Amino acid sequence: MSAKSVLSICLDDSPVLGGLSRGIRDMADALGGQILSLDSGRLPPSQDDARWNIRRVDVGRGLLASRHLRLRQPVAAAIDAAIAQSSLVVCHSLYRAHLPFIRRSCLRHGVPYWVVAHGMLDPWVVSRHAGWKRAWLMLVGKRCLADAERVIFNTEAERAKASPWCRPGNALVIPWPVDLPDVSDRARCRAELRRQLGIPTTDRILLSLARYDSLKRPLHTVAAFAAASQPGWHLVMAGYDGDLTREAVEQAARLQADASIRVLGPVEGEAKPQLLMASDAFVSLSWRENFGYSLADSAAHGLCGAYAPDHDLVADMPEQCRRWVAGDHSLCEARRMLHAMLTTASTIREESGHVGQVWAKDRLARGRFKEVVRQEAALRLQES
Repeated sequence: MSAKSVLSICLDDSPVLGGLSRGIRDMADALGGQILSLDSGRLPPSQDDARWNIRRVDVGRGLLASRHLRLRQPVAAAIDAAIAQSSLVVCHSLYRAHLPFIRRSCLRHGVPYWVVAHGMLDPWVVSRHAGWKRAWLMLVGKRCLADAERVIFNTEAERAKASPWCRPGNALVIPWPVDLPDVSDRARCRAELRRQLGIPTTDRILLSLARYDSLKRPLHTVAAFAAASQPGWHLVMAGYDGDLTREAVEQAARLQADASIRVLGPVEGEAKPQLLMASDAFVSLSWRENFGYSLADSAAHGLCGAYAPDHDLVADMPEQCRRWVAGDHSLCEARRMLHAMLTTASTIREESGHVGQVWAKDRLARGRFKEVVRQEAALRLQES
């Protein structure tokens, strides 16, 4: 690779964005360089800018600018200047004005660029505000994707579902990485969490780790667990506020009259792996997930899981990890699936979790991710 560095460009980098923000950092961690965040001020910024070499550009507060539908001239000039000094540009997010501008600038400067899809070409996503998104794809998006050196997907199912908009020659599947935990401290983590939450030491925890957003369906999760609840099991939920608040989810739990549900705020840093190690199983009833970092983290920590359909990563996991996948998105099916998992012998749950942990160590290790990304970057830059 040349002496110039890699440039990653994203919109409104913020911890509230969960997996999107984490993916931006994982890619930057593998390739180095600078992250250029085009900020509207609508989301709280991260607190780790110096660590990740993040430069923030204020896009303006006008209606079009703040929604990233138009680039003001100073913003366009800043992006163009940064691209001119780069060896590779990695672009995150679709359906906004930055991507066609990046395409034109990269072609003019002879700089290759990648597009990381982040699930945004999933038919479910395209169907939301479909008129706008299909028009964007037809008018500018398909050209942006066609001229990209690589379009990065994170599961085979995600790539297949995006095929109407992408050419197969530049599509590449690279699963996001997870940090493989040291589980030797599991017993202490289990005892400490149960002490903090007032849960008996012998009781089990079903963990939901997701933003409180209608896409993730936390209210559905509360209702399904309350319907399937078994003695000795507790549902622990943790996440940032989305279009729902923690308070709204807590209220739903109280209305279920189920004291076995605990609703927490966001859990980050060292507290997150400790929460995973303290749990016994994982649940995700989201409408859809193209990857699902929380699901991947739970597998790495050896947790069996209960999943709604349309979780793309689940299809890439071993069969033993797919014992409890709902047949549809109904409450009845979610209750049936959860009841089946919660009443299954612990040895079978542990076996499923162990198989998932071995798979995660093989497929999702950070070292493997970095090796694949760096090799691909070196190859594409040599070709260009």
